[in-house]
Amino acid sequence: MTDTSSSIVDVTDGRRVRSQESKQKIVHAMLELVRNGNVSPTAEEVAQKADVGLRTLFRRFKDMESLYAEMSIAIKEKVAPLIDEPLSHQHWWENLHQLVDRRAKVYEIIMPYRVAAEALKFQSTVLSSHHSQIVYDEREKLLAVVPENMLYDRPLIEALEAALSFDMWNQLRNDQRLSAAEAGEVVQRMIGDCYPTPRIPIKVACKHRKQFFEKSLQFTNHKILHGHDSGFDNGLVSTLTKILLFRNIHAKLVVLITEKFYFYL
Repeated sequence: MTDTSSSIVDVTDGRRVRSQESKQKIVHAMLELVRNGNVSPTAEEVAQKADVGLRTLFRRFKDMESLYAEMSIAIKEKVAPLIDEPLSHQHWWENLHQLVDRRAKVYEIIMPYRVAAEALKFQSTVLSSHHSQIVYDEREKLLAVVPENMLYDRPLIEALEAALSFDMWNQLRNDQRLSAAEAGEVVQRMIGDCYPTPRIPIKVACKHRKQFFEKSLQFTNHKILHGHDSGFDNGLVSTLTKILLFRNIHAKLVVLITEKFYFYL
């Protein structure tokens, strides 16, 4: 390669780098204006904040729609690691509450941008399309957590989606003036009241029933060997029963008869 060719390549690469840098400055300026409460910044305001000329702005972005599109991409990339992280619990209801916590963290990050997008979505094809995609993705995340047998309960699904929506979070945070922690507690309460009290899997229930039965017999045999009557110690039975009930095992009938303990689920 000749010196002349090398110089041309260097100049071209330099222009490309400067172009990308000015483009990023414009996007960051737009994001900062929105974050500071300017719901609909004008091109002049964005250019001034980015410290570039108006002509430079429209060389990098042909119109405000293309700037909105780039802003949406930047916001999505910012929260993607949090959104895409797998839920880590064994039971669906635990994952649902983890989803609530995660959704709250995302909403806190994107709130000013989402408020701006909500205000402008009827004027912008890009923002309207982006909004529809967000709502679709959020519903899919919810449906992936809820058990299949509950998916046919449409009022339940709609109630869960409404409780988990940005509109609900915005209502609690900005209209009702709740802190993020308080709003999170409200949403968790709403979610918890929507679905029936979960029961642990039958295998787990049987495991605890067996352990409880064995402990009861061991205690009774101990009392017989030491010359005591064969009645149960009420304190032990009460404690073990509370442990089982705390683990969401529903006791329909408990019968205590001297040396035997019958536990029906």
